[in-house]
Amino acid sequence: MRIAVIGAGYVGLVQGIGIARFGHQVTIYETDFQKINSLEAGIIPFFEMGLQETFAAHKDKIKFEFVNTIQTPTHYNDIKNHDIVFIAVGTPPSQYDGSADLRVLISCIQSLHDIGVKCVVIKSTVPPGTAEEIIYKSNSQLQIISNPEFLREGSALQDFMRPDRIVLGGDKGSPEFKKVMDFYKDMYSKLDYFTPDFIETDNTTAELSKYASNAFLAMKVTYINEMANLCRMIGANANEVAKIMGTDPRIGAKFLKPGPGFGGSCFPKDVQALIRVAERSGVRLSLVEQLQNSNDRRLIQMADDISLMMEQSQAVNPKVAVFGLGFKANTDDTRGSPASIICPILDERGIHVVEYDSLIKISAIRMGIVRDPKKFCPEGIDGVVILTECQEFRDIILNAQLKPGTVIMDLRNLFDNQEFANMNVSYFNLG
Repeated sequence: MRIAVIGAGYVGLVQGIGIARFGHQVTIYETDFQKINSLEAGIIPFFEMGLQETFAAHKDKIKFEFVNTIQTPTHYNDIKNHDIVFIAVGTPPSQYDGSADLRVLISCIQSLHDIGVKCVVIKSTVPPGTAEEIIYKSNSQLQIISNPEFLREGSALQDFMRPDRIVLGGDKGSPEFKKVMDFYKDMYSKLDYFTPDFIETDNTTAELSKYASNAFLAMKVTYINEMANLCRMIGANANEVAKIMGTDPRIGAKFLKPGPGFGGSCFPKDVQALIRVAERSGVRLSLVEQLQNSNDRRLIQMADDISLMMEQSQAVNPKVAVFGLGFKANTDDTRGSPASIICPILDERGIHVVEYDSLIKISAIRMGIVRDPKKFCPEGIDGVVILTECQEFRDIILNAQLKPGTVIMDLRNLFDNQEFANMNVSYFNLG
C-alpha cells in the first residue's frame, strides 16, 4: 500500500520507517527543511535505538517531501493518491495554560479536507473530543480515525514492531475504518508468535486512553519516589520495596523504580493537558494534580540534596560531574529532563557543573560542550551526580580514580551501597 505520514518527529518517523520495514511505500511530509535535508542524506536527526539502522535498510521504500507551510493545500495534492494518511504533527503545551496547542493539527486537517482527502488517521496526542469537534466544525463527510501511539522513547521501534495494543477510534461501520484496521491486522500477521490486541472504539475514548495511560504511568513513578523518601527516613531499602511490590501482577514492576522525577516530552505535557481537559469539563482530577505538584517538588528536592551534600563536603568552589542529560537512558531528548531542572539550579548556587552523556554533544540545557563519559576525568571533581540509569556509567565511575572525599549522588540507585565500602568516598542514593 502507499502510505502518507505528515510530520517527521519521533512519532512520524517511527511510524513511517516501521511501516516501510513491512514492505509498504511511504511518503513522509515535513515543514522543517533542515530535517528533510538530514533525512535525505540518510541521517535520523535524533537518537532512537535501532531506528538509524532500520532506516538505512529500508530507505528505498521511503520518500520525503518538504512542505513550505502546513496551511497550503497545494502541497498536499499528491496525498490523494495514498491509501492511508497518518497525521503525526506536534501538539505542544500552550504557553498560557498547559493545554494542548492544536493549531498545526487543525490547519493540517483543513488543508487535507480542502483537496478532497476523505479520511485521516490521527497519531498525534490530542485531548478527548478533538476529532468529534473537528468533524462537527468541518460540516462534511470527513472521516477521522483516532489511533493513539503508545511508544516509549528509547525503545520506540521495538514498541512499534511488537505493540501491546492497536487502538482505533471512529465510525466502526465505515469502510475507511475497516481499511485501516485491516491494514494493521495484515501487517502484524507477518510476525511469528505475536499478535497485539486490536481494540475498536469511538474517537473520544481512544483519545482519552492515551492521556489516561500516561497519567497513570506518571503516577507510578511519583508514588515510588515518595516511598523512596520514606525509605530514606526510616532505613528501609527502596529498591527492595519496589521489587516486592512489582512481583504482584496487579501492580507490575515497570515504572516502579526510584529516580529524580519524571520528565520527557510526553508525561509532563500530557498530565498538564489532561488536567486542563478535566477543568473545562467541570471535573477535578485531584490525584493527577497532586502528582504533577509532587514531581515538581521532587526535582527541586534533588537539587537541594545535591547542594546540601556539597556544602557538607566543605569543598571550595565545588565542581560536580553530572552523568545523563536525557530524561531517561537511551535517548538524546532533554525536554523536561531532570538535568534541565537540576543543572541550572546548581549553577545558580555556585556549583560548577561538568556534563557527561554518550548521546548528546552540545548541551541545550546550559549551552555548553557535553563530554564523553568514557573520557571522564575525575581530577578536580568534588561530586558525581547520576541522573539516568545508563549502565555504562557503572564501570566508568567504579574504575575512576576518584579523589578522597568525593561525594557520589546516585539518583537512579544504579549502585549498591556496598560497592563503595572500600573506597574513601561518600555515597548517597534514593533510599
